[in-house]
Amino acid sequence: MNTRLILAWFVCCGLLPAGEASAPPATDIIRKSAAVRQCFEALGLPLDGPGYDKNELYKRVECPFVLNTFRMWREQPLRAIDRERHLREGLTRAELHTSEVLYIAADLLDSGSARSLIDPKPIDLFKKHAESDGALLKSLLRLQETCEAQQKLHPALFAKKFEKLNDTKAREKLASVPPVVQRAAALVLAAVNDAVLWREAAFRNVPPELLEQVYAQIMRGDQQEKPPDDKAVDPRSYTLPADMQDAMREADLARKIDFPRWYAGLIDLSAAVDLAAEWLAKEPPKETYRLELDTPLGRVILSGGTDDEYKEGEHLLLVIDTGGNDTYHTGAASGGLQHPFGIIIDTAGNDHYIAPKGKPSMGAGVFGFGMLVDMAGNDTYSAEGNTTQGAGLFGVGILCDWGGDDTFTCDSFGQGAGMYGVGILLKGGGNDKYHLYQEGQGYGCTLGVGLLIDRAGNDSYVADDTNIKYPSDQTKEHNSSCAQGAGFGQRRDYIDGEGLAGGIGMLLDLKGNDTYYGGVFTQAVGYLYGIGILDDREGNDTYRGVWYAQSAAAHDAFSLLAEGGGDDTYTSTNCMRLGAAHDFSTSIFLEEGGNDKYLVTGSGFGLGLHNSLGLFLELGGDDQYAGPLSSMAPVDGDKPGRSRGESPTWGAFIDFGGKDTYAGKPDGNNSTHQPKAENKYLHSIAVDVEEK
Repeated sequence: MNTRLILAWFVCCGLLPAGEASAPPATDIIRKSAAVRQCFEALGLPLDGPGYDKNELYKRVECPFVLNTFRMWREQPLRAIDRERHLREGLTRAELHTSEVLYIAADLLDSGSARSLIDPKPIDLFKKHAESDGALLKSLLRLQETCEAQQKLHPALFAKKFEKLNDTKAREKLASVPPVVQRAAALVLAAVNDAVLWREAAFRNVPPELLEQVYAQIMRGDQQEKPPDDKAVDPRSYTLPADMQDAMREADLARKIDFPRWYAGLIDLSAAVDLAAEWLAKEPPKETYRLELDTPLGRVILSGGTDDEYKEGEHLLLVIDTGGNDTYHTGAASGGLQHPFGIIIDTAGNDHYIAPKGKPSMGAGVFGFGMLVDMAGNDTYSAEGNTTQGAGLFGVGILCDWGGDDTFTCDSFGQGAGMYGVGILLKGGGNDKYHLYQEGQGYGCTLGVGLLIDRAGNDSYVADDTNIKYPSDQTKEHNSSCAQGAGFGQRRDYIDGEGLAGGIGMLLDLKGNDTYYGGVFTQAVGYLYGIGILDDREGNDTYRGVWYAQSAAAHDAFSLLAEGGGDDTYTSTNCMRLGAAHDFSTSIFLEEGGNDKYLVTGSGFGLGLHNSLGLFLELGGDDQYAGPLSSMAPVDGDKPGRSRGESPTWGAFIDFGGKDTYAGKPDGNNSTHQPKAENKYLHSIAVDVEEK
């Protein structure tokens, strides 16, 4: 049995404690607090439920593709803190095993499958094959046979012509390749062979013409420049919006895909890549060699001991490079419907990954699977465009970098971004720099999960708000970031009649003094049935945002910023921050310790608007607030007499322990402020208590 994966599953489900000999969970502190119980009683808010008017919720037309994870988290907000902790612990236990991270992501999308539950596990079968005599040649021949058979069934998904492998010549070429590299390649290609069959099962109900139409429109969108704001066409100016057909096709296609089977095959494939990398780490080849072979799904290149450059051209199915400072202009991404898989394993060197605009790159899967594993070195990842550095669209994209001080830059939809798919950026140690404009660093759109997990180092996360490239609707002076833990739906009801529910975006940083910088919609933000999470465990961190920042949610959404400790600083220039929720949403800001500074006033700190719950929790430390206690936990909503005006709204601010500083007099320490409600449906309370 795969004990690690089974434990991760139990922890993620809350069936096992998060860790051995760890500090009490934040929810234990919260639930045992007399002050919390009194606050919730004063608000008329149950500890184990949201208290929403269910009838009012049922009256609203729910978007398609709402995740069960979202429903569960919204139903019990305080339990959601526990569930996020279980999620974090499962991802932490996974370490750099991408298959275990992907398994958790698929489960969040209601598409989980226990691939390692019963022996023999798929990875054991791949391993047994790879360790047999002549395994690599057998893998190549088997892959060709599978593709030939599939070509007859699904001609749109396979190359119309490909040369049959000459096994005699291939055997001669293989002689120069180190045995460990041959085993690793045989292992991965055996899993690719199975993934071909999983893809057939997953897409069996999809008409080929629909598949081709959606792929073409996705790639067209990636290649187009967004028009300047003053020249953009408002889609509402049409009787029917120009992109309505595109949106409908994507939704129709999503309903026909068997996602559990698609993810099952890709979990197996990522497990094979994980194990291949481990083999190469244990037996690092020192030889100089190079082998190139063609397959129906792209070229296989095995190279070691030299500084190589991989140029654009023929699609690369698999690259294993075991030495040198290399430059990649291609690879580790799907390359069209007929070339769905692209994998790179690079074991050493300071490497450069450079991607042109308009093509998936560096761990990107569009109707396919792209995976990049870089095992050592100070590397640079630079993409001009989108869909890169851990991005999935109707597929899975994974970038796993084991260590080094690395730099990641792209435009958008990258660094852990998923829509109708999963995008994962998994980083080991090192002081890293992440830079993009929007839709990344943990971004999940419809039926998508985006995860950025950084395990250690002093890191910088930037969603560029200096160069205004994607101005937001809230303020044209700032970019719409949708980054750093953002779960976003597609608000289309006012355009073409139907919105599409959001996914789950999570940024998890385990250690280091980190900085977070973004514009509008950043640092744990949920929108339209999406869940946005930012979890930073250790270090003295700095957060800067603009509007909808540092845990904010709107339109039936959920957000959670969980800070594990350290002396942290929070700033934002506009409004809706630090536990702010609007329109049947829930937003939780949770600071678990440290002497923190909040250099903003008003419009946050447990803000509830229009039938929402805004909750701000500070669990210790000598904290500094720029505003008075009386300004915390503001609430507002419709007047009674209107339907939703008679549904409750809550705002709560609770600071536990420490000698805190508030603006104004009295300073607010060990006191309570509960303003007289404008009406009986608005509930607000702000409390500073000495208890810990």
